[in-house]
Amino acid sequence: MLGWTTTSRQSWTPTITIKRVEPTSSSVAVGVEQVQWLCQQRQAGEVTALDAIVADGHYGNHHFFGPLGQEPCALLARLRRDRVLYGPPGPYKGCGRRPKHGRRFSFKQPETWGKPDDEVEFLDERWGQVRLRRWDNLHDKQDAVTILSVIYAEVHRERDKPPAPLWLGYKPGHTDYVVREVWSWFDWRWPIEPSIRFRKQGLFWTLPALQESDWCDHWTWLNQTAFWFLYLARPLVADQHLPWQKPAAQLTPARVKRAYPALFSVIGTPAAPPQTRGNAPGWPTGKPRQQKEQHKPVKRMRVKPKKKQTI
Repeated sequence: MLGWTTTSRQSWTPTITIKRVEPTSSSVAVGVEQVQWLCQQRQAGEVTALDAIVADGHYGNHHFFGPLGQEPCALLARLRRDRVLYGPPGPYKGCGRRPKHGRRFSFKQPETWGKPDDEVEFLDERWGQVRLRRWDNLHDKQDAVTILSVIYAEVHRERDKPPAPLWLGYKPGHTDYVVREVWSWFDWRWPIEPSIRFRKQGLFWTLPALQESDWCDHWTWLNQTAFWFLYLARPLVADQHLPWQKPAAQLTPARVKRAYPALFSVIGTPAAPPQTRGNAPGWPTGKPRQQKEQHKPVKRMRVKPKKKQTI
């Protein structure tokens, strides 16, 4: 799901596009297709604003950054803490093949980092004492063409036991920004988590046990459309909090859903009221039942062949 985060600390993330991951594909490949589609739509509309794609650690690799290297959007993804990257290669020595990798940059070995290209310290209202360091012109061993920047974020340094630092991979778009501005984008990644949880619990996204893939896709798009209706209805409804809840000035998706029946009564409907028709006739007598076609489960993980025992 590619969502649009409207507010940094609220669970409002309407869906831009969503696609089911087929057994022959992967979530990273689907994410690349969605970002490319978004960039094409923005270019066709002659939009000059910079789109920042903020992803979780599953997308922090060259499989995601590589195909999107020429896109005008900015990419920011969390990286694993045990990664090893490499700097640009040195000059050609005149013998052998030309080098592809330069100095080694190991996340677990600070002595390999060297002097950062950008460094800043500041006090943040949410993250406390923050220190950011940025190194440019790094690449993965499997893909020396994809160049990205690495940001090392230390937060709440004023505590006796601060949380573990974060590593972020960054690819600038058509406009580069300073490290403090790029770090602020990562805070916009959080709202997608509670918004997905609300889709599952409040809009019953994963409740129906549908048997066809097309049915699942139709139900998914219907669910995402309902979330858009809730988002557009925010200024049209009033808070109807429960007796043990505090009034909220900024409504969450769950509170907008609770106040939606009042909006229905104002809008009305052109449909006729439902009429009771008695009990359902049930399955016709004598009509044969056809069993649904069953398929074997698709396993994504590679199965190692068993070793032959030698006597």
